[in-house]
Amino acid sequence: MSVQHYVIATLVVVVAVIVGQLIAGRIRIPGAVVLVVLGMLLGIVPWMHSMSITPEVILLVFLPPLIYNAAFFSSPRDMRELARPIIVMSVGMTLATAFGLAAVIHLLIPAAGWPAAIALGAAIAPTDAVAASAILKRVGTPRRVLTILEGESLINDGVALTLFSLAITAMMRPLTPGTPCWNWAGSWWAGCSTVPW
Repeated sequence: MSVQHYVIATLVVVVAVIVGQLIAGRIRIPGAVVLVVLGMLLGIVPWMHSMSITPEVILLVFLPPLIYNAAFFSSPRDMRELARPIIVMSVGMTLATAFGLAAVIHLLIPAAGWPAAIALGAAIAPTDAVAASAILKRVGTPRRVLTILEGESLINDGVALTLFSLAITAMMRPLTPGTPCWNWAGSWWAGCSTVPW
């Protein structure tokens, strides 16, 4: 695909986001819901199918602003007070969700193998706190629940990415016992460093 096509696609996405926010404000529903519908509509446009974005672009361009935004508006004192449920959810629930999805995927498609099933489970497991907190704020959810959700979202991406990278590595070569520990420790430290403790 040429540079011109990428520029046009980017403009279409930007216009869709602006229109989505205007529609959401007009009909008083969360913007995330409108953006999901517009995203599905853009997905059926034939020339959008030929676009491909590398994982590095997603990790370096799109993910950091979302995490920074969540970290910037988080309360350090509330995060410290709720550290235990945040850690339990960010590690325990993300791993439980990923392995639960992997079991279902392996049951439905046994030929895929466990590493591929775990990789898919890890890709789906982490929650999107930006959309969830936007919806929950509108319905008057208690601040404590929002803080736990936002704090968990800062760390769960690192846990899921670590599991995903380990599963991809396991598809190519056997893992040594120390590999998961070092990868997880590095992602944990990176995730915790974004939290304003």
